[in-house]
Amino acid sequence: MKIATERDVMSRRAANAKAASPLDRLSDKDSASSRKQATLVVAILSLFAGILLFKYEEVAEFLSGHEEDIEIKPDQPKQSGSGFLGGLFGGGGDDDDDDEDSGNGGGGWGGIPYKLGMNSGALGGLFGGGSGGGKARQPYKSASTLLDDLLAARGTFDEHLRADYGDYAAKVFNKTSIMTAFDRPSSLSDARLKRRMKIKVIEAQLGIGSETGDDDKDGSSATFTWVTGGHSAAAGHGNLLNQSYTAAVGRAAKIVFDAVGIDFRAKARAMGGTSSGPEISLCSDAIFGQDIDVLWWDYGMTDGRDDSKYWLWANRAGSHPTFPTLITYHDRKGAIHVELEKAGQSAYQLRQIGALRQQFPDSDTHPDPNSLPRAVAWFMCGGHHENDDPCKEYKFATNPPCREAKFQTSWHNGWKDHLLIGSASATLLANMLQEALEEMSEREKNDPDAVAPISEAYLSLLRSEEKVDRSIFRNSTLPSDRGDSASVDDAVWRSFLRGHPVCHGARLPSDARFLGLVTNSRNKSTHIEHGYH
Repeated sequence: MKIATERDVMSRRAANAKAASPLDRLSDKDSASSRKQATLVVAILSLFAGILLFKYEEVAEFLSGHEEDIEIKPDQPKQSGSGFLGGLFGGGGDDDDDDEDSGNGGGGWGGIPYKLGMNSGALGGLFGGGSGGGKARQPYKSASTLLDDLLAARGTFDEHLRADYGDYAAKVFNKTSIMTAFDRPSSLSDARLKRRMKIKVIEAQLGIGSETGDDDKDGSSATFTWVTGGHSAAAGHGNLLNQSYTAAVGRAAKIVFDAVGIDFRAKARAMGGTSSGPEISLCSDAIFGQDIDVLWWDYGMTDGRDDSKYWLWANRAGSHPTFPTLITYHDRKGAIHVELEKAGQSAYQLRQIGALRQQFPDSDTHPDPNSLPRAVAWFMCGGHHENDDPCKEYKFATNPPCREAKFQTSWHNGWKDHLLIGSASATLLANMLQEALEEMSEREKNDPDAVAPISEAYLSLLRSEEKVDRSIFRNSTLPSDRGDSASVDDAVWRSFLRGHPVCHGARLPSDARFLGLVTNSRNKSTHIEHGYH
C-alpha cells in the first residue's frame, strides 16, 4: 500500500479545488481582519437583541402606536444619521432644510429613508435620539406677522358673526360688551389666560409640544382645548348636537386660532341630570382628558346653591396637569373666584348674559320680525328669550332632519340661545388672543434687549411663571366648605382636592372611553368640532 506523501495530498486538493465560501474564508489563517469584522457584527446584533429583550414592551408599544405615522419615501435622499440602527440608537435627521418637515428626519428601515410626524427617528425617541443635530428650530413667523394674520382672521370672524346676527353683531359682540359680560376678579385672570395663549403660539411656531403632553393630538404641534362640563342644557338636549354652544364656540374660535397655527378644539362632556360633584370632579381627568386650557362649568340647575361642589370642582381643576382657566355659566361665583385668583388660578363667570340678550329687539312687537337676521328673529318676546309666545314656537329647529326630538322643554336652551352663548365665549377668546399677540408684537418692536417673543427662552420664561402660580395653588389654604364631606378626615380631604385623581369611571361622554382606556382597546374615536364620534 502506497503511503500518501505531502505532495500527493496537495495535488489532490488542487484537483478538487472550488470557490471558497464566506465561512471558508473566515476560517483561513490569513483572514484575521474578516474575523474581527464578523465579531463586531455579532456584538452589535447581540446588543440589539439585548435591547429588544429588555425593552420589548416599550418597543412593541412604540411601534404599534406609530405604525400609521410612518410614510415610506424611497425616492428621497438618505438623511444624515439614517439607517435602522441610526434611528434606534439616537441618530437624528438632517435639519438643514427649510421645508415643513424640517426636524422630522430620522433613521431609515433597511436603508429606506422615512419620515415621521415627530421629532425623532422611529425608535430614536425611545432610546434617547433627538432630531436635527440638537439645533434649535427656527420660528415660522415673527410676532408682528402673526398679529397681522390674526387681524385678517378677525375680519373673517366678524363676518361669521354677521352671517347670523347682521348689524346686531357689532352691537352685541363688541369688546366692551363682551368683557363686561364675562366677570372676573381682576386683570390677573386675563394675564394668566393670555400667558397660556402665548405659550401655545410659541409651541406652534417652534414645533414644540407641551410639557404635559396631549392625549389626543393627531400630529398638531399645539392645540388649545375648550372642554364643556354641565347638565342636560349644557349638553344641548332638545337640539341637534351641532347646535350646542360647544359646537358654536368651536366653529367661531377655530377661525382665529387657525390663523396663528393653533388647532382649536371644543369638546362636549356635559351629561344630563348630573351635578358637578363629587363624582364628576373626582373623575375629571378621565372624563375631560389630560389636555384642557379652558374648563367650562354649567351645573347651576343640578348643583343649586351648594357651593361646596364648586369648591371641589375648582380645586380639582387646579390640580389638573394643565392648570386650566375656569369659566362658569353662572352669576353667583364671584366671591369664590376672588379666592381662586388669589390662589393662582384664572377664573371667569358669564354673569351678564341677560344684558346681551336684552340688546335684541322683541319680535312680538317688531313691525316685520321675519326681516330680522336668523339668530335674532323670534328670539326675544315680551322682554324674555325663547319661552314666551310666539317665540317659543321657534325655539327649536330640529325638523328637518328629525321628525321628533326629545327633551324640548322650557328649561333647555333653544338653538338661538346656544348660538349666543357660544358666540360670546368665542369672542372672549378672540379678544384675549389678540391682546396676547399685541403684547408679543410690542415686545418684539419696542424692547430689542428683551428675550425674543417667539423663542425657546421666552417660552421657558412663561412656563416658569405658570409654575409659580401652580405652586401658589398647591400651597394655598384648603376651602372650609366641605358640604356632604364634612365628616371626611383632613388628610383624605386634602387628597381629594390636591392629590392624584381617584376615579376612573365608565361614563359617557368621557375621554377615557373615547381613547379606549376603559376597555383597553387600541381603537380611538375620531375628534370632530364638538367632541368625539
